[in-house]
This record gives sequence, C-alpha cells and structure tokens, in this order.
Amino acid sequence: MQEPQDVKQMTFPPEVREMFKDQNRVIKRYEGMQTAMSLDPAISGGCSLTVGQFNFGKLLLVDQETIYNVGSTEGILDLVKRKAQTWKPDILIIEAMAFQKAIAGDERMIAISHKHGFAIVPHMTGQNKHDENFGVASMATSIRAGEFSIPWGSDEAEALFQPLLDEMEKWRPHVRGTKLRMDRIMSMWFLHLYWLGVRNVIEFEKKKDSFKMTGLPWRPTNLRRAK
Repeated sequence: MQEPQDVKQMTFPPEVREMFKDQNRVIKRYEGMQTAMSLDPAISGGCSLTVGQFNFGKLLLVDQETIYNVGSTEGILDLVKRKAQTWKPDILIIEAMAFQKAIAGDERMIAISHKHGFAIVPHMTGQNKHDENFGVASMATSIRAGEFSIPWGSDEAEALFQPLLDEMEKWRPHVRGTKLRMDRIMSMWFLHLYWLGVRNVIEFEKKKDSFKMTGLPWRPTNLRRAK
C-alpha cells in the first residue's frame, strides 16, 4: 500500500529511469561532440568517474567507473589517466571541496591534463545540489525532455550502467552521503551541471548577437540639446 507514495517521493521514478535508457546506443565515442570527464574523488568509500559527450541539445553518457576504497591519491590519478587515454576528453570536472581540492591541484594531475590535452574545471558541492533548476533533480527534467541518456543497446552497456540506475532508484534529497550511496549520481551531476552552464552561455550569446543585429526596439527622434 505504501509503494505509490514512495514512487511519488522518488527523484528518479521508474518511468524516468526507463526513459534514461537509449536502446539504440552502445558504448562508443561520437565524433564532433565535446567530451568531458567528471570525477568525485575519494580515498575511502566510492571514487566515481563519469564520461559524457555533449552538444547544445544532447548530453550522452558513454562510460562510468566507480572504485571503492581506492586507498591512495595514486589510485585516483591512475583512474583519470586510464579514462583519458580511452576517451580523450576536452575537460575534467573535479570536486574541489576539502581534501579533494588538493587532488585537483596536484602537480601529477596537472601533468596528466597537459599530456592528454584537457582542462581541469573545479566543482564545489554545497546546497546547490538541492536547487530545483540546477541540482540533482534537474537531471530528471533533462531525461524527460529526451536530452540526457545512457547507452542501453548492448549487454556491456546494461552491465556498466545498471549500478547507476540502482543508485538513482534509492536517491532521496537531503540524505547524507554517509547514509546513502550516491557516488555515481554525484559525478554524473557534476557533468550535467557543467552542460547546463555551457547551454546557458550559448543561449546568452545567441540572444546577444540577435540583439546586436536587430538593434534597439525603438529609437528616439527629433532630440534637441537642452539649453
């Protein structure tokens, strides 16, 4: 009897998780799209890295790996290095709160970014993850709009992304990460948030260019200098 109420409380109810699956996509790199990695680093617990490709209209997740109790900074750097070699990203978005800030600025991380040609973009998680327009829940809106998806066209893709769907099923706002596993969701959200920011900048530039071309909506005439 409580199941309907529980579904209503879900950020990612069953129909959203089903819409998230792109049955026509397999795990592959798409040419002509920007590639980004997002990392939620952790020495203990879950260290999760998500890879996505995007343009103005779409954000496609293509890979995700989560390692538990990695034990050292070297383990995190190795994860980034392996994924950079495979996906050749343009940027790496990395959580930069508390000790993670040191990882983002680590000389070895910077050396990896120079070698593989990606920029490092810091992310700061706070109450913004609960924001209606830009927080974790905004990903459900993008999924419903058909703008955001995971590959689901092969056994390999299903095996890779099923743990993410499991986290999405259990996700609830205002629950601490120590009580609810959310490593995959958070690294995915960093990427989604960055994509929303890119879209907003592009939209702003389009409006600005249109404003320049059309000029002011009105122009005063017959003005005289006051004496």
